[in-house]
Amino acid sequence: MKVKVDFGSFPMYMGDDKQEKIVCDIRKGFASRIYTDISGIEAHLLAEKIYRSEGVIELNEGECAIIGSAAEVLFYGSFADSWHDYMEKHKEE
Repeated sequence: MKVKVDFGSFPMYMGDDKQEKIVCDIRKGFASRIYTDISGIEAHLLAEKIYRSEGVIELNEGECAIIGSAAEVLFYGSFADSWHDYMEKHKEE
């Protein structure tokens, strides 16, 4: 599974009803949380990949798994829900 993501223009839900979204640049904050709170070289490399990204990047299955677990543990509901729904709509087999 692969997914293409632009972390500089990521669609985030505005409320728990999921009716409205805003586009956010989450590169720096998201990469910093992965870098500081997830152990392992894979997470470190992913954090750098996200932080240095310009436009759309492709994530592999392992990178998606790191973000999926981080979204559930490190981030508030809005991001976790936004990430989950984004993955469902954009994943490539």
